[in-house]
Amino acid sequence: MKEKPTKAKKKGRTIRAFKRDISLWLFCVPGVILTFIFSYIPMYGVQIAFRRFNATAGITKSPWVGMYYFERFFNSPYFASTIKNTLALMLNSFRHKRYRKVIQTVTYAPNFISTVVMCGMIILFLSPSVGVINHVLEAIGIPAVNFMAKKAYWRHIYVWTGVWQSTGWSSVIYFAALAGISPESKSVLSKVKGEIRKKSRIYAASADFPH
Repeated sequence: MKEKPTKAKKKGRTIRAFKRDISLWLFCVPGVILTFIFSYIPMYGVQIAFRRFNATAGITKSPWVGMYYFERFFNSPYFASTIKNTLALMLNSFRHKRYRKVIQTVTYAPNFISTVVMCGMIILFLSPSVGVINHVLEAIGIPAVNFMAKKAYWRHIYVWTGVWQSTGWSSVIYFAALAGISPESKSVLSKVKGEIRKKSRIYAASADFPH
């Protein structure tokens, strides 16, 4: 019978392998340093979202306000329109054409499909026996759920399918407005885009929040 390697032997093998491939490990050092500098160190500034930031006092000395700004944003009357416009802009600027077409098809389809057909699709998707949703749940170990037979789920199904059905038409109107910008306007916008971005960031960061 072969002897099981002890911890000391395993440690010795690891050290020998490291010494043998030391030149390869050195190639990783610049990438690790750059990742640490540009990906991990900036995480320190994430706490600004939970503080009433004062540039004079600095991050750590600014008063802690917790979820105040998040609650203010979610309760704002502009929350829905802001999210909708942001998603529309993100989809319009999505560079990968194949993925953009898939997303557009998924969002546009309900607007061009009959309501009766749409309801039939929802029933099939949520079916406890052949529904895609329940197949996914069973694949991860969760028993199938008869969504359409439970009162607790009905309100969410009704509301979110309505949102799905209206999203496509809203996107069509919004993209049509974006596509209707004249070449002259696009030229002017491209020249001042950098300045607009700077001003919009400053405004979004400070104009609507008290200090």
